[in-house]
Amino acid sequence: MAPTETSTEPRVLNRVLIIDDDSGVRTVLRYFLERDLGVEVEDASSGAAGLSRAREWQPELVLLDLLMPQMDGLQTLEALRLDPGTRHIPVVIMSASAPEEWIPKLRSLWILGILAKPFSPETVGRDILEFFDRASSWREVQ
Repeated sequence: MAPTETSTEPRVLNRVLIIDDDSGVRTVLRYFLERDLGVEVEDASSGAAGLSRAREWQPELVLLDLLMPQMDGLQTLEALRLDPGTRHIPVVIMSASAPEEWIPKLRSLWILGILAKPFSPETVGRDILEFFDRASSWREVQ
């Protein structure tokens, strides 16, 4: 069930999917990602909508809120990893406070890291690029 990558070409970040139930977070992240990184951004307000969008749009990176109603970030991440069409997509978790007992499970589901909320508008683009740079080594060990 591990993600696989067949190409050895360097990866370029062009498309980011934000999955977060907070419209303010989605709006702010979209603004900074488009402005600072020049990437295309799509967003979804729920785990279910995010799964659907990830399948059809195939982003290079998903930014996933951990605490959401109905389908939380852990459930969404598990579904992404079980789906052959999305299991290869790197994921960064966003959370103000990840429940300590979830950390081992999150790591076992191949996350690139956790972006702490609230994030700094001045550094969020750079922080996301640093996570994305880990995607190559993440894929190599899977």
